Amino acid sequence: MRNTNERNRGTKEMHYQTPLLASFSLAALSAPAAAQRLDVSSPGSYGGGLGQTTRFDNEFNPALSFVIDMLADYTSESSGGEDGVDVNLRRLDLLVADWVDPNAFAWFTIAYEEQELALDEAAIEYVGLPGRNTLRAGRFFVDFGKQMQAHIEELRTIERPLVLRDFLGEELAGDGVQWDYWHGLGDTTLVRYSVGAFGSLAGGHHHGEEADPEPEVIVPTRKELDQLNFTARLTAMTEVGENGNLQLGGSTRLIPDFAFEYDPSELYQEGYSNSVFGLDATYGWRSDTGIKSFTTGFEYLWNTGDLEAEVNDAGTPGDPTDDALDVSNGTRMGYYGFVDCAFTQQDSTGVQYSRRQSSHVDKAERGELDFYYTRHLSEFLRLRAGATFATDEAGPDSTRFAIQLTSFVGPHGHGLSW
Repeated sequence: MRNTNERNRGTKEMHYQTPLLASFSLAALSAPAAAQRLDVSSPGSYGGGLGQTTRFDNEFNPALSFVIDMLADYTSESSGGEDGVDVNLRRLDLLVADWVDPNAFAWFTIAYEEQELALDEAAIEYVGLPGRNTLRAGRFFVDFGKQMQAHIEELRTIERPLVLRDFLGEELAGDGVQWDYWHGLGDTTLVRYSVGAFGSLAGGHHHGEEADPEPEVIVPTRKELDQLNFTARLTAMTEVGENGNLQLGGSTRLIPDFAFEYDPSELYQEGYSNSVFGLDATYGWRSDTGIKSFTTGFEYLWNTGDLEAEVNDAGTPGDPTDDALDVSNGTRMGYYGFVDCAFTQQDSTGVQYSRRQSSHVDKAERGELDFYYTRHLSEFLRLRAGATFATDEAGPDSTRFAIQLTSFVGPHGHGLSW
């Protein structure tokens, strides 16, 4: 009896094994190597059906694009410091983006800049929430004002305005999450809100402009909820006449807890905070044909809290152990304004002026006046000529003439447009 049961059990095992073995044999004999795939999985195996396709097909094709940004310039300083001509590949951007499902859009950007390769953005935006709510998570540029969401090669000018560079940074991305919501107000007005929470936004916090080397800003890796870095924006856009639009907005960026560190002497001082607030206004007009346009804008910023650190080496000469960091604090103001005119679909010109107070105790002011002309050689190639005149109450004045050539290959764009 026992032998019969064992034989029956063995027969059942063969019934389960035979189709599986046969499928392996058929796949090996009758299908091309690239298509040898079975819809079976063993108990306890990892992986599974995540992703849009299998590893054996290419039905999911995300959008690929890249930007090549070349810059040639001549700079002259009143002190004779940085004089001469420079030609370089300023930036190379690679963007990969696509809808991963009907409710989620994902993208990442890799940038080559100043001989370094870095991941600028990698984020997912979910639009499947009720109403007009959007949730964004990952690494992305902060929602502040009208220009901080854009990469440098997408700007209207060769450089970001002086006050934004000094108060927030050339480009400011954070790892975190952001909630957006918009709604209509009447028939001609749109209102948008956003709130973001990030692990760190210290990359754009400027300090020690005149120190060499500079003390670094250090943000704790793990922190309490009230130590997270935050951003917020409220903006409204409305029609003005038949061809005009007016936008008003307010933004903030908060860093409630960070430290200054000076590596050579291992100085470390913590317990500092910094906030930047901004108010912006932008007016745009476009002709009935859409060929000619006029845009003007203004943004005023306040940089408040702990601003910068400098090494106080008044202790024993040659002994860094009794050195200290002198931290400047208070409130510094700055602004920028611009006027841009497009007189054909390919040609535009404009002027921009930016001014800000220094983080130093003396509040020395620095200003930059930019003139530029942009020619779109095609929809993929842009040529720009610019002249920048900088004045500095605490340092040398400078003049810069630049030629920028930018190639956009593929569908390329970042951030919000308002």
